[in-house]
Amino acid sequence: MSFNEVRRVAREPAQSGVGISRHLQKAQAELAHVTRVTTLGELTASITHDINQPLAALAKKAPPKMDWLDLNEAIGEVVAMARSEVQRNRVLLQTRLANDLPLISGDKIQLQQVILKSADKRYGSHEWSG
Repeated sequence: MSFNEVRRVAREPAQSGVGISRHLQKAQAELAHVTRVTTLGELTASITHDINQPLAALAKKAPPKMDWLDLNEAIGEVVAMARSEVQRNRVLLQTRLANDLPLISGDKIQLQQVILKSADKRYGSHEWSG
């Protein structure tokens, strides 16, 4: 709702409050939508940063050892490595992995560090990655 529409509605005589109420609901719905879109943008930027940062740091340390990797297997190994931290922090960790994913080309250690870093950010336990 534009500013001019708000002014016009405010000048109209109240029709049992129905007209104003309808416009108020529309404005609230539009504000809620803008808030969701803004939050989604911030979340996207945060995830992008969280993934790119460890990848850039890893690229500087050692050359990647490229191999064909099973993504589900890599995730399972990270879950197994983090199991004690998950239990100690009383975090319920559940995985729902897709079946029959194609193999991906990459460095297994880098992939696992990205997965672990993502879990670290998600659950706020910076001890996982230490």
